[in-house]
Amino acid sequence: GSLILLKKREKKLIDVMDPRAPLKEAFRTIRNSIRFATLDKPPKAIVVTSSIEGEGKSFVASNIAISGALEGKKVLLIDGDLRRPGVANYFALTSKSGLTNFLVGDADIKDIQQPSGVDKLSIIPTGPIPPDPAKLVESKKMHQLVKDMESIYDLIIIDSPPLLAASAAVVYGTWTDGMLIVVESGRASRRHFSDIIELVNKANINVIGAVLNKVVGRKTAYYYYQYQYYRK
Repeated sequence: GSLILLKKREKKLIDVMDPRAPLKEAFRTIRNSIRFATLDKPPKAIVVTSSIEGEGKSFVASNIAISGALEGKKVLLIDGDLRRPGVANYFALTSKSGLTNFLVGDADIKDIQQPSGVDKLSIIPTGPIPPDPAKLVESKKMHQLVKDMESIYDLIIIDSPPLLAASAAVVYGTWTDGMLIVVESGRASRRHFSDIIELVNKANINVIGAVLNKVVGRKTAYYYYQYQYYRK
């Protein structure tokens, strides 16, 4: 899928948008594309990552989770970026207690799941930034957490660090049903993206697809045409 470049003052979460809003429809298309890409076995857990920082992975992960919840699924969004968390900011949540508290044994799993304000969507924020994120990500407890949550939720979305910034994305990818890669339009080269695909293929990760984010120029005309169509 592809997403237009939003202005700073524009709303970032689709749950508060008109049902016919172009951005809301774009995420609905991405959600359906994920389903169609894995028809034989609908994905229970998906990793959303990017190649480098700032391409919009937390924005995409948050709205895919919302789109799933609006469809009626019970969804869990986990902020798995233990270095630079971003999910809590989108939902105005506190990150004082979260994933890291559970992984080090300071909290129970029921205590770190927070309501998002969107019906059927729960969130596990990162919690305090740990001194050694890789150790927690690679722990058996993190792996087991994902598996346990699969029996409770219809869909789990993990917001992961960028592929080139940390090994966490690859680790999460080996535990889950697929990976979605966010790429910023006009920033990443084709060679850059090719190297990323080679990296995940070596790890035998199922790449569901990519989201081209922050699209500008002539391609944005599609969204305005679509909006006018739905208004009619």
